[in-house]
Amino acid sequence: TDGEPQFVLLFKKGNKQQYKPLKLPPDHEFFAGLKSGEEAIRKENAKFKRLTLDINERLQNDSEEANKDEDVSKTNSEPQVKSEKKEESEDDFIQEFNKMITESLKTPEINKHKTKTEISLPLGYKKLITDGEPQFVLLFKKGNKQQYKPLKLPPDHEFFAGLKSGEEAIRKENAKFKRLTLDINERLQDDS
Repeated sequence: TDGEPQFVLLFKKGNKQQYKPLKLPPDHEFFAGLKSGEEAIRKENAKFKRLTLDINERLQNDSEEANKDEDVSKTNSEPQVKSEKKEESEDDFIQEFNKMITESLKTPEINKHKTKTEISLPLGYKKLITDGEPQFVLLFKKGNKQQYKPLKLPPDHEFFAGLKSGEEAIRKENAKFKRLTLDINERLQDDS
């Protein structure tokens, strides 16, 4: 939301999977690999754009040549009406084709900002985690592929403070519900 890359940190606490947003500094080593991947994607997109522009030019040149040939060979009004309809349909086709190409080029920019909320655990994630340390796996998407890397955070990282405050809030909420249910049970027993 604020221009910085955002990640979802997946970790397992007991039997529950938990997710937390994670912000890494821009100079973190993790981004070096991502930048090279993004550069490859940009090159592929530029190549695709050049190809579509070449196809567009060829279609326009072909239609112009066809128009010249038709102008020379036209002798009566009936073929002229047919050729005008062809020209209109070709122009419509070219316009629709251009719209389709521009939409397809814009689509990755739109999809770039969506975050996936349901993430399944990768198959080999247990190999990445060593015993005795906080167990974290950073999941990210590179292209259409989900990838994961082990993440070692220092014990004084702000993430742990947020995690502890979140756990405390859950404990307080559970205690509140427990008190409410006990109060309701006591009232029901008093009434009967």
